Amino acid sequence: METAIGIDIGGSNLRAARLDAKGVMQEHHARPIQGSEPELLLRQCEELVTLCIAKGEQVPPIGLAIPAPVNPFDGSHGQVFNVPALNRMNLSAELRRLFGTRICVDNDANAAALGLVRFGSCKGENDLVYVTVSTSIGAGIIAGGRLIHGLSGGAGEFGHCSIDWEDELCYECGRNHGCITSIASGQGLVWRARRLAELGRLAEDSPLRDPALDGRRIGELADGGDKDAAGLLERAGQALGTATANLVNLLNPGRVAFGGSVIRNQDRIWHVLCDTVEERCMPQLKGQARIERITEGDEVGVCGAAALVWEGER
Repeated sequence: METAIGIDIGGSNLRAARLDAKGVMQEHHARPIQGSEPELLLRQCEELVTLCIAKGEQVPPIGLAIPAPVNPFDGSHGQVFNVPALNRMNLSAELRRLFGTRICVDNDANAAALGLVRFGSCKGENDLVYVTVSTSIGAGIIAGGRLIHGLSGGAGEFGHCSIDWEDELCYECGRNHGCITSIASGQGLVWRARRLAELGRLAEDSPLRDPALDGRRIGELADGGDKDAAGLLERAGQALGTATANLVNLLNPGRVAFGGSVIRNQDRIWHVLCDTVEERCMPQLKGQARIERITEGDEVGVCGAAALVWEGER
């Protein structure tokens, strides 16, 4: 086939793009996800796919990336924490019914990792872990040039690696204590600030009590000298660095590539992360893995979603 369409469903935004087999993007459209009803999400997907094709043209195969563990063998997926509409529908089946074309579905971090090694700044890399730090945290693992899914698609749940079993229960999974998602993701940073307030550890006039607080604002406050905000970012960097050192020690990848809005926008987190990896990796391994921020923006996920279509033919 000459082209494919990728659909990337993130925690906040929905993206669709049309790519050719060399990864050249022909169309790209994005919208904020509206509401939590399955019908609305399906309607938005239909709208964006329609924008990617000419009037009357047959829809090419579609690659779908969603923020949950996905079984690549049957398309089923685990609980989706950030897009509840996906828990009440089989989106891949609905898209197949709607457009009458082949649908390939995988986890969003897996798709992004695939996009990087097939089309992006890590093209040709055979052993890579891609970590996305945004609304939530996840990872895609490439080993020997292939995506690693595990038994049922659950490989790469990096955000729910625990770095402190005596820490608070993770607000997202509700199963584990000290998940790095609950410490270093965009939602996690805000949640930690709320917990400081609830526990009486913030001054009454602290700007971290702002109901409209978000991760970007925490970064601005830290840059302005707010010690509590700086402490949140320092701990986030330590958590990510510790988990990344564990990952390097376990998998011995050639490259660990980071993306996502939090990593892009928070230099303080990034520097602490890198220092922590340097301190904690096994001596014989730390010099082997390149730890880097990718140059691509949010489009990496939707490019990877399209790449899923061709992956089945490799």
